[in-house]
Amino acid sequence: MKTRASIHVLVMLATALGGVASAAETYETIVIAPSAREAGQSDLPAEELRGAPGAQGDAGKALENLPGVARPALAGGELVVWGATPEETRVLVDGMEIPALYHLGGLRSTVHTGFVRSLALVPGGYGAEFGRGLGGLVRITSREIAAEKYQGEVDVDVLDASFEAGATVGSGGGVLAAGRVGYLDRILGRTLSADTRRLFPLPHYGDFQGKAIFPLREDERVEVIFLTSSDSSAIAGNSPNPSSVASQQQDRSFTRLGIRYVRALADGSGASLLPFVGWDHTGRDQTAWLGLANEAIDSTVLGFRGDYVVPFSPWSILTLGFDSMLTWSSAKRSGSATLPAREGDVVAFGQPISGGASADAWSTAIGNLAPYAALELSRGRWRVFPSFRFDGYTTSTNRSAPPTGVTQLFGI
Repeated sequence: MKTRASIHVLVMLATALGGVASAAETYETIVIAPSAREAGQSDLPAEELRGAPGAQGDAGKALENLPGVARPALAGGELVVWGATPEETRVLVDGMEIPALYHLGGLRSTVHTGFVRSLALVPGGYGAEFGRGLGGLVRITSREIAAEKYQGEVDVDVLDASFEAGATVGSGGGVLAAGRVGYLDRILGRTLSADTRRLFPLPHYGDFQGKAIFPLREDERVEVIFLTSSDSSAIAGNSPNPSSVASQQQDRSFTRLGIRYVRALADGSGASLLPFVGWDHTGRDQTAWLGLANEAIDSTVLGFRGDYVVPFSPWSILTLGFDSMLTWSSAKRSGSATLPAREGDVVAFGQPISGGASADAWSTAIGNLAPYAALELSRGRWRVFPSFRFDGYTTSTNRSAPPTGVTQLFGI
């Protein structure tokens, strides 16, 4: 400590003497912002993510400070970009699409900041490389392995406990891991009154991210990326009248496993391939006024992305690629026909569940294959992006109930 203090004093003294000698000089600082890849794109490096006001050091929460993003209500947890529904905004981690950026309740994001190198938001119309959404695009890029042989950090607060760790292996290889476990429900669940628990659901959440890098040649490597997240939330209201007792339990989880191949060539061109597989689950059980309703959806996701980038000249770059995804889903529901609520319906906890009771189960398969081409032309301050994307879809369902008009009961 003494050494640091004396160095600090010497630096201040030298700075003061230099200021006296050159007091008449004028200093000017020029900051040149890097050009954005997309119109309206906002980029946040990891250093800004950790220090963003109101984000509590969380990468995803820092996104709420950007223009075009609406702050969700307390215990909301939805991502609303430019007024679009949360389902219309795509979230990608190293090219793999995930269904949710925030845990239930919106207290934390599903990707630990220690796993993130940068985060980019593109509201509205984005380039031809991405599709399947109308609201916006959130791209999260995982960080590289640290230069140190081993590095790690553990953080414990009133909401959760988290960690991040990494290690280098050989030349250019290494592993990186991060995750968290929330326990706010365990702390407050036994201390809050029933009336308070009725107003605010206490979430229980956990997530884990891992990446392993295997170098092949000098500019060639393979990355194995694993992501998982799980959530549960419950809310209940006690009442002396048994006919007005209300409760709701939700659970949600997703898992992604991808293998990415990256190759950079000597002429400046490069190629990448990313096949990945995932599993999603959402469920909800609801009770109100002696009415019962529940729903559950389980999905298997297969994705495959690839691109090839060729710089023709210092002012022209061509990108060729494809983006594909295939999703199999099985859904079942029972109880009131009002669950799930339709878009635009006003839904409040504890309101009577109306409508006739029914039960149903069905499955769907949705496939999408989209080849694309994009050309970047730049000259001075002008940049033009002529691009093309062709989206082909195929759908298959085993139920189209209830039958309406000429709609058959069974579909293909």
